[in-house]
Amino acid sequence: MNNGKTRLRTLMSAEFVRYMLAGVVNTGLSYGLYLLLLTWLPYQAAYAIAYIAGIGTQFLLHTCFVFRVPPTITRLSGYPLIHLLLYAYGAALLHTLVEMLGVKMSVAGLVVIIASFPVGFLLTRIWLKYESNKKFK
Repeated sequence: MNNGKTRLRTLMSAEFVRYMLAGVVNTGLSYGLYLLLLTWLPYQAAYAIAYIAGIGTQFLLHTCFVFRVPPTITRLSGYPLIHLLLYAYGAALLHTLVEMLGVKMSVAGLVVIIASFPVGFLLTRIWLKYESNKKFK
């Protein structure tokens, strides 16, 4: 039993490192696309296109690189829900930090981003891995 826990911890840690790396790559690609689109489009249109492309890129990185599962339509269908749940978590945490705890808005935003990494990782892992085995590996 202890060997199984060690294996799970190792797997989760390797996946988490890949998750963070994929986030850096996706952010760079999205920002690069945004800058490129600014040469032809208004900034809001450029942002919207880059944001949507970023979600698609992120889905492919998460399925193929981070969690190493096939990118299926079923997995893709639940992906927007993960983003909505993560947004709700971040918005609630931001409100709590700023309005209830008096944390400066600039600092609170950074805290929310950092706190969202493990939550996003777990939500994404649960959704993408569940279809594979109907349980965690």
